[in-house]
Amino acid sequence: MKKNTHIYPLRFREILRTYRFGGRWIPEAFPAKGPFPTQGRVSETWEVCDRPNGNSSEILNGPLAGKTLHDAIELWGGDLLGTDVVARFGNVFPLLIKFLDVSNPLLEQVHASDADVARLGLDDHFGKTEAWHIVRTRPDVVVQCGLRKDATRDEIKEALLEHTAPSIMQPFTPGPGDTFLLKAGTPHASTGGMLMYEIMQNSDVCTVLRVPVQDLEPDERDARADAIMDVIGLDSRDVGPTRLSPLDGGQAWEGAPALPEDGLERGRGFHAANTRFLAVECEQFRLEQWVLGGTVCLLPPDSTGFRVITVIDGSVRLHWDGAPEVLEAGQTILIPAALPQASLDPGDSAATLLVASVPREGKRL
Repeated sequence: MKKNTHIYPLRFREILRTYRFGGRWIPEAFPAKGPFPTQGRVSETWEVCDRPNGNSSEILNGPLAGKTLHDAIELWGGDLLGTDVVARFGNVFPLLIKFLDVSNPLLEQVHASDADVARLGLDDHFGKTEAWHIVRTRPDVVVQCGLRKDATRDEIKEALLEHTAPSIMQPFTPGPGDTFLLKAGTPHASTGGMLMYEIMQNSDVCTVLRVPVQDLEPDERDARADAIMDVIGLDSRDVGPTRLSPLDGGQAWEGAPALPEDGLERGRGFHAANTRFLAVECEQFRLEQWVLGGTVCLLPPDSTGFRVITVIDGSVRLHWDGAPEVLEAGQTILIPAALPQASLDPGDSAATLLVASVPREGKRL
């Protein structure tokens, strides 16, 4: 690849996963995505990722079509990721972004922290802090996450041994627009019945909250329960969904109108003006929801870094100094850090977007 390849927005082929918790909700909700197989589960679509073993997102557009996100990072480095991102993580894409169809129960689990990854000698970039942004729900869905405030250490260990871990978690009824921040060490599960967008550290570490029964002596089962307990954050009790929080609108685009006083109707509300809402922010990532009623300008983010834009309702046209890109509901594009000023146009009807980024080290935007 030539080093002087002109930097441009990147679109990717989704990586599909067929886990038992999924069904066909993603193809039904977002028919413009894909192509999908005509039968079978589509439990996850990995929208943007750079994982080992052939799991780096394949580029679909422009001069790098057929190459991977990993190739683009090697070519563009800080111009793609952002100088601050490179200073923190090197030439490693720090996030993994997915859609998940959790039509069926999601097994109880917990994820190791960065410190746990180092302590246990796990072969991964990072631990896994993640967030679930709920896009759609079905009746009676429950998210279980965080330890019950009255759960004792003995109760937690017994639940691991008896395969009843959801009983020691807090239950929540999620709605569209809710976001659950699941910091590393936070136990979580679900009864099923939600379509969600997931933003997470670039990691695949996972610990199931069940101690196997077969072919293990009691002492070994006890030791395995203790090892799982070391990964669970015993202080992970102050958890729960956050609702979209209105932002002042000046930072992401030029001349954004003032926010309406009533904010965003929970779930699928639209406004004539362009509005920004914070879904979640932590040290590892930031997620905003934008509701566009007209064209907005994307100002160059300087050293802040790349942005990943995913449409969840409506459609937008991305204008920059090359050929426009049209994004339909369910589609994703990566905006490199060094891309010159661009704009997003929703056309004649409103569009809702999720915008993922990495906050500057020591500073939340």
